[in-house]
Amino acid sequence: MLRYYLHAFWLVVVGLVLLLLFGTKLPAQEKTSDWTQFRGSGGRGTRAAKGLPLTWSARENVLWKAELPGPGSSSPIIVGSRIFLTCYSG
Repeated sequence: MLRYYLHAFWLVVVGLVLLLLFGTKLPAQEKTSDWTQFRGSGGRGTRAAKGLPLTWSARENVLWKAELPGPGSSSPIIVGSRIFLTCYSG
């Protein structure tokens, strides 16, 4: 009987250690503000945010602009408070 309790105890200990090591790395806990790949998390192209603009123009719904030294063909990504863009020249 004691052997059964020791076995159960160690299973619980190992489970807790695994939860502490890997439990915080689950994809579902990804920061919702990050957009780290084309079409966002999982490539779904969706966001839970509400009230986002549906139209854009040179003056409408533009928060910032950046002059780039050449054209680019990649999708911008957002990590934390930074936006990463690529372009090429030459």
